[in-house]
Amino acid sequence: MGGVSVEAGNLRHRITLQRPAGGDVSDPNGATEWEDYATTNASVLPLRGRELWEAQAAQSTIDHRIILRWRPGVKRSTRVLLGNRKFEVQYIIDQGERHEWLQLMCRELEE
Repeated sequence: MGGVSVEAGNLRHRITLQRPAGGDVSDPNGATEWEDYATTNASVLPLRGRELWEAQAAQSTIDHRIILRWRPGVKRSTRVLLGNRKFEVQYIIDQGERHEWLQLMCRELEE
């Protein structure tokens, strides 16, 4: 998977996938109501070293990679919860378009 070794035992984080309730529409103040649509195991990895440096050099806000088994319905509008932490999906990678694993390149939200 593009240099990322994935085994079921590495999916040790329990995450919840959320989508905007009622579609992708935000109110004028930027608030969005969210609804849970899936809970699954994943690997949540902070970017380190060269990856983080490359992301910052490209002026990217990506700071985490979340790896999970492929599932339909994951979009850039998806939000990921890990406990009380929230992540915004920036990019979705379906390596080789084999529908086996998804790599979500995310930014952790501060609240």
